[in-house]
Order: sequence, then C-alpha cells, then structure tokens
Amino acid sequence: MKILVTGATSGLGRNAAESLLQQGHQVHATGRNQAAAQWLHQYQASFTALDLEQASVEQCVQLMQCCDAVWHCAAKSSAWGSWVEFYQVNVLATRKLTQAAGTAGVARFCGHR
Repeated sequence: MKILVTGATSGLGRNAAESLLQQGHQVHATGRNQAAAQWLHQYQASFTALDLEQASVEQCVQLMQCCDAVWHCAAKSSAWGSWVEFYQVNVLATRKLTQAAGTAGVARFCGHR
C-alpha cells in the first residue's frame, strides 16, 4: 500500500512514517523541514518539502498521485500562536487535503486528533 504521510519531519508524522515503512508500506512523506527528512531516504521513502498552509489544492492532488491512503499528521500544536495561525494550519490545510483526496480518488483519509 502506498500512503502519503503529512507532517513526517517531526512528532506523530515521523513516528507514523517510520512505523509504516517498517511494516513494508511505500511512503510518500511531506513536511516543511527538508533537513529533518534525511532519515526517510535510508528507508527508500519519497519526500516532498511542502508547507501545506501555502500549498494549492492542485499541489496536494499531485502529492497523492498513486496513493491508496493519506495519514494526515501535520498540525500546529505549539502552546503559542494566534487563533488565525491555528485555524489556517489545522482547519484550512486539512480542508484542502480532504478536497484533494476526493479529487485524487484516495480511498482512505486518516487525520490527527
């Protein structure tokens, strides 16, 4: 199974990508920190550096090409920041990804909680 993992350069996303790779899945990972994604290459994962807040729906559809599922782990979870920042990253980016998943025909979409 090929799975897109968002937020794969830290926290939950990194753990999700690592677990999926160890289980033998193909992973296309995305995150904002390209330097932190170097470990993905040793597991033969593909990586696209992308800030989902700035990405278009079309860019998100491209990320999902040939993917069977999306595991959405990207989020703003810090203890600081404005309501607008949290809304843009956590709500609008998730909405964009779900729209892209529908357009790309991705059968499964799992989000962070």
